[in-house]
Amino acid sequence: MEHNIARDLLEGYVDGTLEPETRDAVLAHLSECAACRALIEGVEPIRFSTEAMRVGTWEDDRFRRAARRGLARVAFDLAAWILIGVVAVWALSSFVAVPIVVDRGDRPDAALMATWDLAVMLQPGAEITEWRSSAGLISRSFDIPTVLRVGGSTEDLGVVQSRLGPWSFSGEHGGPLVSQVQEDRGTEASLEHLPPGTVATVELGWLQAIDIADAQALMDAHSDVSVIWAGFPTGPGSTGLVAGFGAEDMPGYLGYGTCSVDPPNARFGWGGFSMGSAGSLDPLVEPSITHALDQVRRAMDNLVSRTEFVDAIGRFGGASPADVEHAREYLAGSNPGVVSMVVTGPTDLVRQFVHDAAPPVVVVRAVDFWNWSGPICGGR
Repeated sequence: MEHNIARDLLEGYVDGTLEPETRDAVLAHLSECAACRALIEGVEPIRFSTEAMRVGTWEDDRFRRAARRGLARVAFDLAAWILIGVVAVWALSSFVAVPIVVDRGDRPDAALMATWDLAVMLQPGAEITEWRSSAGLISRSFDIPTVLRVGGSTEDLGVVQSRLGPWSFSGEHGGPLVSQVQEDRGTEASLEHLPPGTVATVELGWLQAIDIADAQALMDAHSDVSVIWAGFPTGPGSTGLVAGFGAEDMPGYLGYGTCSVDPPNARFGWGGFSMGSAGSLDPLVEPSITHALDQVRRAMDNLVSRTEFVDAIGRFGGASPADVEHAREYLAGSNPGVVSMVVTGPTDLVRQFVHDAAPPVVVVRAVDFWNWSGPICGGR
């Protein structure tokens, strides 16, 4: 090997990075060249071989595989602990917190009944066909869809939601209990100008309460249509203009279906979720104004039985506990009278009912194409 080439390779020789053949050639040159030996004198060359390179690479690969297995094990353990935590929280909630704290006594049944009753009493003509309840971490929620009957069909009014916490009762997520009842369900249609071959649902309102017997007589005289809801004043001077509890100096009115079923006595078992269906009109009940009044009285007794219910009404309905109690006492009277009725049926027959009733307030709630097969409940 030439001197200049060997001298350029000395650094690689010392670092041990030369190929074996090249290293042997440099070593042979060093045995003959004192100048090159002087350059590396005192420096011990690194012994390097392809076998050592293979061993080092294998050790690196083994380390990387072990590291990956370790990270995978940590990730698996973390996921397992998270899953165990979620299951533990769910089990604690479903089998301890909700059943023992939230569902203590008859609270869930009373809350379901209160939600059901408020949905019907505050929405003229409202009916309920189903309900759902589910348990959260420390609460139980209720969803109650409401509908308005239009002849032989129904129209959605929305879902009334409530939440029962450990010590409180409110709307879902703490919001308004029955916010959608404030919406105007009227249409722009005029009853006098509706075409033949349609059905209509109309709310009638009186500025002064009419006697219950007179309202029943009107209902009996028009058995070819269905009076599906009747509203009763919550105090003297109430008018059929604003549904609600009102105040002592400005009472409102509350109502119920004339042949509606009672709210269900549900069973809220372990695990949290419950649901059910309910025929909102009972074919075994003869439709009557008195039946609607009895339902309102029952509902008011349930509402005032618990402070948390009255508080919820006061926060979102503008009625104080005293107003709610005053409304209950007034409705418990022998004959509070009727200030509102909701009737549905063929448009021409509804128009005749309105003519005979002669209310000062008439609101067309909904109109549909012909779907009438006869009055709705009790064979009427």
